Amino acid sequence: MADGSTVRAERSFHIHGDDHPITLSVPIEIHGDVLAARLEFQIPYVAWRTRNPSTFVLRVSKEVDMDAVAVGRLEKQPN
Repeated sequence: MADGSTVRAERSFHIHGDDHPITLSVPIEIHGDVLAARLEFQIPYVAWRTRNPSTFVLRVSKEVDMDAVAVGRLEKQPN
């Protein structure tokens, strides 16, 4: 059986020498002693003053979609 919850993570994303605050809503599922989290967010690299790789022929979005999965095992701490 899976138990799920959502946590709010407020962090600073460091890219090309600058820090940018970012807040994520992270859904977490627990299956027995295994915890899994999936992060989905966008990095607005142009707004963060990072070079836009678009050229005359190639056009790209001004944001990059990020998607990551983290899996860990829960352990009981000794008393």
